Amino acid sequence: MGGYTDIVTMLLERDVDINIYDWNGGTPLLYAVRGNHVKCVEALLARGADLTTEADSGYTPMDLAVALGHKKVQQVIENHILRLFRSRELV
Repeated sequence: MGGYTDIVTMLLERDVDINIYDWNGGTPLLYAVRGNHVKCVEALLARGADLTTEADSGYTPMDLAVALGHKKVQQVIENHILRLFRSRELV
């Protein structure tokens, strides 16, 4: 939630469950998007965070970025999706 990319990276290196929901119905990626923490979003996506997870409100990470007007986060998510499609085309 605080946007501390170094802490996110440290936890990811210790193989924490990247898609776990907390008591408030959020995942690390949803919190990073909500906080407009671009570098944290990039780190989480690079390690395989699930873009299809939904908050209790029904918002996916992209829905949340759009609703909050976080243009840079939207761009990061869009670029990540494009990379996924391109990598599958090569297979």
